[in-house]
Amino acid sequence: MNQSGISASNTTITAEVVSENQRMDVLPALFGSAFMRGENLITGYMRNICAGYTGGYWDFISLSNGGFYLRPDMEKIELSIAGNGFHEEVSADAAGIVVTLYALNMLMWDSADSDRQELLNHLYQQSEKLKDYAETISEHSAIYRAID
Repeated sequence: MNQSGISASNTTITAEVVSENQRMDVLPALFGSAFMRGENLITGYMRNICAGYTGGYWDFISLSNGGFYLRPDMEKIELSIAGNGFHEEVSADAAGIVVTLYALNMLMWDSADSDRQELLNHLYQQSEKLKDYAETISEHSAIYRAID
């Protein structure tokens, strides 16, 4: 996989699957010191918003702007988010971006309630990098409706 798009700043952002030997570096780069909780949040959110998700392999996706997200190894995914009325079939990329943004958001709230300013800043930057990429793909409006 190698996708690319143009962000709001007119910079091309590319995405590619992280190789097997580099996977151990992705979660700390994405979630900082909260990497173990971040991974659990992603799979937990997926279980909550996708009735068809029963676990499985996830691709780790690296963005050329320094961002990351996790993508479930599924074709089309039906997401249903009761809190905002979102119910739609999306690609694995869109679903992965949604649950990664949810996990980053939860970790930011947790960090804001503590003295972990460095972690909060890191998570915020990762969230912004992922949103910059999300704006460049064809399903950007579905992603933003899902996280609204």
